[in-house]
Amino acid sequence: MTHTDTTQAAEATVIRVLLNDPEALIPIADVLPDARFFGTPRLAAVYRAIQELASQTIPPNPATVAEQLGVDLDQIQVLAGGYTRKAAREVIYSAESVARSGQRRLLLEALHEAVELTEMETTDIAGLAFTAMQMVAGASAELDNRRESDMAAVGKEMDARLYAAKQCSGLIGFQTHLPWLNDKTGGMAPGTIWVIAGAYKNRKTSLARNLVIDACRARGTVALFALEGSRVITYAGLLAMLATDRLLKWGMAEEAHLSDIFMFRGLRSEMQAAAIAEARAELDKFKLYLYDNRDGIARPERLAMLARRDKLLHGLNVMVVDYLQLLGSGRLFDRLEASTQIMQQLIGELEVCGILIAQLNESAIWQMRGDAADDNYSPGVKGGGDPAAAADFLFRTLVSQSDPADLQIELKLARLARPGKLTVRLNEQSGWIIR
Repeated sequence: MTHTDTTQAAEATVIRVLLNDPEALIPIADVLPDARFFGTPRLAAVYRAIQELASQTIPPNPATVAEQLGVDLDQIQVLAGGYTRKAAREVIYSAESVARSGQRRLLLEALHEAVELTEMETTDIAGLAFTAMQMVAGASAELDNRRESDMAAVGKEMDARLYAAKQCSGLIGFQTHLPWLNDKTGGMAPGTIWVIAGAYKNRKTSLARNLVIDACRARGTVALFALEGSRVITYAGLLAMLATDRLLKWGMAEEAHLSDIFMFRGLRSEMQAAAIAEARAELDKFKLYLYDNRDGIARPERLAMLARRDKLLHGLNVMVVDYLQLLGSGRLFDRLEASTQIMQQLIGELEVCGILIAQLNESAIWQMRGDAADDNYSPGVKGGGDPAAAADFLFRTLVSQSDPADLQIELKLARLARPGKLTVRLNEQSGWIIR
């Protein structure tokens, strides 16, 4: 088999895998950022169509690619045929082969154009040599898919965020329905890490779910990784919160005793049924992606892959991990340390707001009890690993012992704000924060 045949076979393998497994675009896109790497025009056109579909958050498959290209479905299905697990496992090697061949071909094309340029009649030989060198150097630069640190581009990105902040009352991220929280954080901003730490049954997940709803209502895209429980229970809990919000707005506080467990019961009043129906219509329109352990998210690399996919396909804005101690394997301290580092890097890479839930260390809980507790004390978390050190904003939740409907939210550490406390009133059954 000639080098050309080998390259064409690698190109066909890459396209075949992508048409059968859209998730494969995540690692392949880093290796093949441009369709020009493909030497076969037809396959280059298909790869370009796949990239365009992904940028529009449309999952690429034979049907959507055929529609994008305006060709018969049969033509694309031929390219998708012969898919095997072996090809899927080895597709990154095929992509690298395509990249190397593409880089060589594009560089040779630039050299050929430079040679043709030297045949021109001119007395400015030095200028001619400089132009030829620029052509070759330019081709090499285009082939370098590493992100350049362009200060002008970074400045424009900052301008865009400032503009967005002006449209949102000075916030740089998705606002919550708690003005105090917005003032302290500037909203759920890209690249920021919120750690919610608290003792067992101190409403950590309730606070996180309130933030999820706020982000979704602001038309954000959210991924919630439920390492504890299931996505069905998570869905039911969010549904209970949204229905509770409606009942309270309708002045039906006596009916607002909905919980995730209540959602599975058939006995409901007329007003509860109406509130649940409206809440479900709203929830089903959210750009919210729920994952549980059936998706293999206990493995940090699997969770990271899903988050990258949602960023690529859906424009992910916020990701929630509930909760950190259940992520990874091995000794608790080691896995928490490793998981925290992976999440910190992932959140920065994807430029999303990351909300990480962690259980407080028992010694930290004891030290914070009572009026004599040191307000400057920074809590550790159960198992160590120090998620607190990774946080831009570290929150501690504490349910009042005298009134379970009172939840204290304490900002222990903040990047650009002074620590402080806020006591909110929540609906005991659903966990929806009322004020």
